[in-house]
Amino acid sequence: MAPAAHDDLDLTALTSSLFGGDVIASFAAVKALLVVNTTTTPGDDLALGGAGSGGHAWAAPFADDQGSVLAVAADSMILLVNKLAGWPVTNGSADVLRLTNSGSGNVTARIVIVGTSA
Repeated sequence: MAPAAHDDLDLTALTSSLFGGDVIASFAAVKALLVVNTTTTPGDDLALGGAGSGGHAWAAPFADDQGSVLAVAADSMILLVNKLAGWPVTNGSADVLRLTNSGSGNVTARIVIVGTSA
């Protein structure tokens, strides 16, 4: 991801390639989220969250603050877990997880989302 760029992940329509085909995941709740910033240059951090209400921010793990962000420093990871009920995902109003490059160089990340469907 380029400097100052962001990537919005729609948790109700995530597309991934698997065994040569596409798989679409639609979460009703997220029970765990792992984000690894694989960039090794100090200062090339990744911001997690903060899509805002107009961006349909998924803010449940951030105390329902749609502008809230967590920083994932270069060569670091963050793991959020709510294994009992999970954090709810609401299609069309609270379903977008935003990743933003807050550094000055390109950032790469690995993301694992564990959840349930409706």
